Amino acid sequence: MKVELDNPAATDSADLQALCERYWLPVYRAVYRSCRSKSEAEELTQEVFARALASPEGGLRSGAYLVQSARNLTIDRWRAEQRRPGVDALNADLESNEPGPEALTEADEQRRTILAALDALPERYSEVLRLRLQEGMSPLEVGVLMKISPNAVRQLQYRAIRVLKMQLGHLKEDS
Repeated sequence: MKVELDNPAATDSADLQALCERYWLPVYRAVYRSCRSKSEAEELTQEVFARALASPEGGLRSGAYLVQSARNLTIDRWRAEQRRPGVDALNADLESNEPGPEALTEADEQRRTILAALDALPERYSEVLRLRLQEGMSPLEVGVLMKISPNAVRQLQYRAIRVLKMQLGHLKEDS
């Protein structure tokens, strides 16, 4: 049986059965990609066909129309879920991943310790680390500023980090 999609009057049972058989799988696949379960995808697929049949034009114009309707429906459902605060959103307020006051104090203390150790380094070591790590410059950019090759910048940075680690290790032992 040949089904005419451009004919909204084709609403007899056999025609509808043929339409559903022909387009069920493409519509289901379009919906399934954004669903959490098989049953949810089946439910949305049924809703796409129900909406298409209920539309004034019959809604069964083409497979592309049905697939686009499926995508629109999943987007609408996703947006509705985003607007509605769920249990996870309420629990997120209670269990924040943000650091507490103790962690912030400890991080600030560590930052001060590292900066003090950085200041205690020889000037070239301190300069290369500040330019590379704080300023985010490439070895080439640092090399131009310091008038050395990019490879020399890497070697200087390696040595500076090694000395900085030793200094920080001594500070930990003293604490």
